[in-house]
Amino acid sequence: MVDPGVGNFEDPPIILKLDNRWFVGPDNGLFDIVARAARKMTSWEITWRPNTFSKSFHGRDIYAPVCAMLAKGEKIPGNKSQWQDRHNWPDDLYEVIYVDHFGNCITGVGAGIIKKDAVLVINGKQIGSASTLSDLSQGVAFWYENSNGLIEIALNQGKASTEFGLEVGRKLNFI
Repeated sequence: MVDPGVGNFEDPPIILKLDNRWFVGPDNGLFDIVARAARKMTSWEITWRPNTFSKSFHGRDIYAPVCAMLAKGEKIPGNKSQWQDRHNWPDDLYEVIYVDHFGNCITGVGAGIIKKDAVLVINGKQIGSASTLSDLSQGVAFWYENSNGLIEIALNQGKASTEFGLEVGRKLNFI
């Protein structure tokens, strides 16, 4: 993971125990979504620091050693804290979050929340869902659930990004 705040501790290093699963890292918003789904939660602010550590590699110098401490059953290296979702990240982001080199557009929308008969509207064109490229003729656009469980927009034997002028940050609308 890349943390743009690494080195300044503006986003304090934390440990979360969510439903008997451990999460260790900066409180930069990445844990907000998984924490919302937890039935049981405990949090700590990491106070442990090695004698020397890099300003830019907290993953190696702080988080990895803390994970090792937890794995070995050692005392938690921090102070219990009250968790709060302070970043307000959405559970699903109705926009393009990545365009791959094939021109497929990955969205921040979990496929499980969209009905299979929903239609995506882009530039006035309606795009339905399909399971595979082979379900459609060449040049037909569709959306589908990708291997990460997110909605992805594709064009059979073409680039959806070029065809529809899609880029990262483009807002999407399903009907």
